[in-house]
Amino acid sequence: MSYKIIYRFPLAILFLIELLFKDLRKFLFQSDKNTFPKKGYQILDNFLSTSDIKELNNIDQDLRSKLLKEDSCGSIRILNFHEEYVLSESLQKKLYDFASKYLYLKFDKIMETQYQISLPSEDLPLGFGWHVDDYESIIKFFYFPTEVNDLNGPLRIIEESTRYQSYLQAFKYLIFRRTFEDKYYDDSSIKKELLEREKKFLLKKNSLIAVDTSSLHSSSILKEGERRVMVFSFRSAR
Repeated sequence: MSYKIIYRFPLAILFLIELLFKDLRKFLFQSDKNTFPKKGYQILDNFLSTSDIKELNNIDQDLRSKLLKEDSCGSIRILNFHEEYVLSESLQKKLYDFASKYLYLKFDKIMETQYQISLPSEDLPLGFGWHVDDYESIIKFFYFPTEVNDLNGPLRIIEESTRYQSYLQAFKYLIFRRTFEDKYYDDSSIKKELLEREKKFLLKKNSLIAVDTSSLHSSSILKEGERRVMVFSFRSAR
């Protein structure tokens, strides 16, 4: 571990300085950007058109038929499905226009995508446990083609925990762990008043949510049924 710290320490210093200057610049000169909703998420009702929903559901059905087997269980996930399934320009623009209200983006294209099917299993699902995706703002759009109820593993978030990692936490994490890797927290390390702000997303089918995943969030254990989700990610330019 010691030799890793030797090269990670200067990198952590550089990333921390970059973050501090970025935040200072944003505060002094870039006040035109809005603050993401205080709760850390926004349910986007009436955001998608009928054609958008049809487009996403066609991709969903095709991916489901390819990935789901008779003996499938647990979490099944593929990354960057948009490299195979080209999303319409109009849909990409809607997502970009929303994300660019809050983030400084270099490109008007979706940066990352993932598709996940969740099924009952004795193993914990992917993304289970309170975690953040990064120490600064990153907006992910979660599209649920299926209804999400309390039994089929709803996404959870702790409201008002945006930018949960402090500069010091981010600095320490960059030294001792891999840069920009998800950071998980035990319940015992989170203040009780924060844990009481847990929100479960119980949703009708074809719902879309924008989440700042610098907030504490987690998947849930799926008890019965099936849940599918498509994720579209935008990250602040570095």
